[in-house]
Amino acid sequence: MQVLDAVARTLGLDHAEKVHLYRLADMPSVPAAAVEPAMPPGLPMILDQLAPLPAVLLDSRYDVLAHNDAYRALFPGLAGPEANVLRTVFLTPVL
Repeated sequence: MQVLDAVARTLGLDHAEKVHLYRLADMPSVPAAAVEPAMPPGLPMILDQLAPLPAVLLDSRYDVLAHNDAYRALFPGLAGPEANVLRTVFLTPVL
């Protein structure tokens, strides 16, 4: 189990990927998922105060958690609820 935990940590796997890794190794139990820390309550206000500069908060997987209006105007495709910077950069066709 320590080896699988080390592999998951090295690869930066999230909980779903870690569950899959444990199933592939035919392990009967999977450790509980760590609770994601909540976004600090004052952070959206800080992002808004940075206007007119675009500001964004990303998580470790480059999902957009919060942004200000300048960021939304500059990157409209990266401001939705399911926005992921890496996915958008690599899967958007070049015009």
